[in-house]
Amino acid sequence: MNNKSFTLIELLVVIVIIGILSGTIIVSVSNFIIQSQNTKLIAELSNLSKSLEGYSHYYQGSLCIEDNANNAGFKSFLGITNVPVHPNYPANATALTTNNCFLYFSDGTNYSIRVPAIGNNGYLIQESRHQKTHDIRKTCESGWIPFGNRCIMKYWAKAKNNSTGVVDTCLSTGCSLSSYTAVSQSVGTSWIYATQAGSQRSL
Repeated sequence: MNNKSFTLIELLVVIVIIGILSGTIIVSVSNFIIQSQNTKLIAELSNLSKSLEGYSHYYQGSLCIEDNANNAGFKSFLGITNVPVHPNYPANATALTTNNCFLYFSDGTNYSIRVPAIGNNGYLIQESRHQKTHDIRKTCESGWIPFGNRCIMKYWAKAKNNSTGVVDTCLSTGCSLSSYTAVSQSVGTSWIYATQAGSQRSL
């Protein structure tokens, strides 16, 4: 009569296989839940953005929109009673005490909304809207080339004396931005104190 019972090694192998399969299933389910939560956050952020479309100005302030102690003005501005809530938002938290919220900021002219992702994946998205839109630059003044919505220098910056209008050699720290302006031309000594802001022309 043959003995068909499992050996200890066979039982251990089965237990290890079951453990591996269980871990794989748990990870897959966990990732699915996180992905679903992040998809929902993106959809809610999109809805908020659509709610703000068409306004010539925005509610001014910085707040977690879930913060019921401070969001009355925001909800009144949009004419809504309910706002989305981040799954990890701590009750009664403010923009100063948590990152886990729909953080809204606006200076009245522009706005941005930042939403952190679930699962320590960084911020999902930052939706922003600017009232002043710029066309793509196609032409610029002599010595400058188009780059997006601005013009940038074609040549190394040279220093033009604001008093005399003459481009001269300016290498010392005394060549301040209040006395000189960065100009773009092929000849002359490069001005090492020119700033990035002074080396581009916006619309």
